Amino acid sequence: MPHIPQDVLDRIASLERQVKQLAGRANIRPALNQVLSGDVVIGEGGQLMVRAEGGVEHFKVGDIPSYYDDTEFGTILRRRDGSIALSIWNGQDAVNPQVIRIKDAKGNEILAENIEQGGLHRPHLAQPWFDVQPVRWPKTESWSWETLQEAHIETEHGKLRVFAQKATVGNGGELRLLINDQEAAKGDGFDDTYTVPNFTYGQLVAVQLQARRTDAAEAVWATFSRVHGVG
Repeated sequence: MPHIPQDVLDRIASLERQVKQLAGRANIRPALNQVLSGDVVIGEGGQLMVRAEGGVEHFKVGDIPSYYDDTEFGTILRRRDGSIALSIWNGQDAVNPQVIRIKDAKGNEILAENIEQGGLHRPHLAQPWFDVQPVRWPKTESWSWETLQEAHIETEHGKLRVFAQKATVGNGGELRLLINDQEAAKGDGFDDTYTVPNFTYGQLVAVQLQARRTDAAEAVWATFSRVHGVG
């Protein structure tokens, strides 16, 4: 048997170990429940879905069939009973603009955008009427503050937009705006945005319009023309 140098045998043994390591690593599959870097692309009419054992697709994004055999890319979230809770989807064809819709548990649209003019389609916001004849407005002849009108608003906003007017017999007269019994403004009238003190979401906010005589005013009439919440 020919003499083989020890260093050559060591090198062969090292190569064998490296080959075994490479072969083992080649058989290890990457984790299928993680994306550690890079993008996940779903195209060519594909979909990404989260489906419960009962078959309800709670989340779907991608190519979604419409009512008329067209398809469009959109997003749908469903409740556990299968009813739609939120969607960004036309649902009729793939041409018209997509609508953002939020539905209640009974299937009624409680929020939807206006895709033609912009803004809201639902909910329908009430626009109050007010009397334009000042002589029919609430009136005071007192030199002290007197509440003429009061509104109780279950607000979802931290601020209120208030428009209030006054009329007088004689020069003078002053208005005061109270929000939750705290003075928010004082002057001849109001058309501005005011912060709700100690605001808590969903709280009942009391808004009072007060008036009093000043200077040569014999009487003061006042009215709220508009009060609504703003963000």
